[in-house]
Amino acid sequence: MTGYGPPNQPMVLFHYNSRRSFVALEAWLRPCLDDFQGVIVTDEHPPYNILVRKHPQIQAHGGCLAHCRRKFADAAKGRRDGSEAHKGV
Repeated sequence: MTGYGPPNQPMVLFHYNSRRSFVALEAWLRPCLDDFQGVIVTDEHPPYNILVRKHPQIQAHGGCLAHCRRKFADAAKGRRDGSEAHKGV
């Protein structure tokens, strides 16, 4: 899945590849990386961390919000309903 936007406008890009290696990731993103300035949001898969280290034009690396939500949901399941932590979640 791929999406492209107009120049100088925010863009959301989705991609799926059965090979989740750094080589496959960088090969797919190579055309975009030269002109890219911005933030990537990914899961914690190690190739994304390598990508950020190798390409300083990636200004920030955000975490996947679905994974973040899941951690909160897991924490809520293990708490007593009346606890302060459970109320915060």
